[in-house]
Parts: sequence; C-alpha cells; structure tokens
Amino acid sequence: MESASETTQIGLQRGPTVHKAGLDPTKQSDADQGQGSTSQEEPNFASLASVPGNRKDDLVSILQDTLLDRKILVQAGKAPFPLSLGILPSGKDGNKTKKFSSLMGMMAILRLLAAVNEMQAQEKDGRLKNLTINNPGEAGRALADRAKAMYHDLTIAPLGSLFSLQDEQTLTVNQSIKCADIRRVVLETAFDGMDEIELVALERIDDLLAEFISDLKPYKVSKTVEQPSVNLCMLIHYLKEGLEGGQAVLEPCTRMVFVDSRTETWFDMFEKANFKSDEEVQVLMEITIVDIKLNEEQYRAMKPNLEDMFDAVAQKNEDLKAILDEGGIERFGRSTSVIV
Repeated sequence: MESASETTQIGLQRGPTVHKAGLDPTKQSDADQGQGSTSQEEPNFASLASVPGNRKDDLVSILQDTLLDRKILVQAGKAPFPLSLGILPSGKDGNKTKKFSSLMGMMAILRLLAAVNEMQAQEKDGRLKNLTINNPGEAGRALADRAKAMYHDLTIAPLGSLFSLQDEQTLTVNQSIKCADIRRVVLETAFDGMDEIELVALERIDDLLAEFISDLKPYKVSKTVEQPSVNLCMLIHYLKEGLEGGQAVLEPCTRMVFVDSRTETWFDMFEKANFKSDEEVQVLMEITIVDIKLNEEQYRAMKPNLEDMFDAVAQKNEDLKAILDEGGIERFGRSTSVIV
C-alpha cells in the first residue's frame, strides 16, 4: 500500500477531522492522542421497541435479506447491504478467536438496528417498501437508504458505552484519474494506517470489491433532487495491537468507510470499462472513515440481553432461528460478513 503522501498525488486530499451528529467533538483530543473516547451512556435500543406490530414481518424480511447472496439480492431489484469484512486473525489463539467473535456479535446488532433505521426512513418518506435499483430514478436513493442506515448506527444511534470513538475524518478525491486506478485509490483510502491487514487479505478484498462492482454494473443511477449522489458503506472488523497498563493487548476494532460519490462519477466509472481502462475520468467523491473500538467487557456483560433482543425479533422465522440456535448473534453476524 502506498504512503499517504503518494496517495495525495493522485487526488486524495486529507481534510480536517469532521464530526457528524452523535459523535462528541469535545472528546476528539483523546482520539487525536490515540487514547480514544468512551461514552459512559448506557446503550439504548428504544428504536427497536418502537417498531409497530404490523411492521415486524418487514423487519424480519430485511434481516432475511442480509443472509442472501448479493447476486440474488440485486437480481431481485434490491439494493445490496453494506459490505461487512472480517479480517480473521492468524493462529489458533483462543483469546483472538473470542475477540473476533465479539465483533461478529456486534455486527448482528448493527444489522438489526440498521434494518430499523431503514424502516424509519421509509415511514418518514411516506412509503412502506424499499425502492428498487431496477428503476434508475430510485436506484441512487435505494443504495443510500442501505448505506445511511448503517452509518446512522455508528454515528447517531445510541450504542453508548459499547463503542469508543478512536478517530473520524473525511477525505476528498477530486481529480482526473485513470479508470484502472480508481479501485486502488478507494482501497488505499479505506485501509490507510491499518498495518495489521496483510497483503494477501488486501488482495482478496480487492477481488471482493471488483465482484461488488460487477454485480451492480447492469443497473443505472439517475441523479435526482432527492438523491444527487451515490452512497456506499463498508465495515472492516479486525484486531488491532494496542497498549493497556503498559502491556500489549489486542483490541477488537471496526472501521466504517462511507463513500459519497457524485452521480456523474458513478456513471463514468461503470460505463467506461468497469475500472479497467486507461481512459481518465473526473472523479469527485468524499470518503468518511470512522474508527471505533468495541468495549468487549461491556459487550460480554450485555450479551445475554442482546441475544434475547435479537431472538425476540427472529423467533418466528425458521431461517433466522436456525442460525441463532446454532451460534447466537455471533453466528448471525458472521453469516452476514465475508471473512478474509
């Protein structure tokens, strides 16, 4: 992976750290020093309790869809869910396995809360169903609904002391770039500073991104007043080396990458040789990166309640219940992620 300075030469501009709603800017000084910022508020899942009885089947349906192969999902005209990547730690260390499993358990909760966010967005717009990517006029909003629902989880939704914010920043790409280089720019930005990720994992992730692009290539996106840009979201779960009390520890961390791309950029990227051409296109996009650390002790203490909360939603669906019976929320989170 290239250094940040080398990346900047091809159009990446690192702006000042920004703070979205729900992230406390007064705590940023800790994050700047690498200490993180921990909310003392208890997690609040009131939004889940607010789902009306006549819409609980819709909630279950969205959770079912998170388990589908993306090709099947998009062929049905449904927008893909944010890509969840789990960087599996090497070796057979039980402590590593436990920490990674904790990240997968929280991924299940993030999927559940994102489904609720998505439904609330629908109701706010006065509709009771998802938009379709088959319609160019709806495709941009359909993609945004899914991406923003997950973004809401990690920046606005009250997960409280379950997570601590480590860093947040928005970077801008605004330059003419060869189609063949665009995917590299996105990957370099998404994984900048993540020295724990081995080259073989990055190569696999590059392949996954190419597959994601290929699956969406047949679908057109029209710029609309309501949705002038295209949004995508990706989560990366990994174990990071840190210090605690002067001792080296492994910290369960998640990085969210949120892409806000000009619709014209999206069109050019997909129409011109699917990122393989030496032809240059004008790329304009903002990439927001949010780094968080899971409070594993808090997660373990709350895990029985989190299991019960998820089970209450899934108990009437055989597919979801079978996964929970097999390995609880950690099994579900893993089932909706790609492990590399």
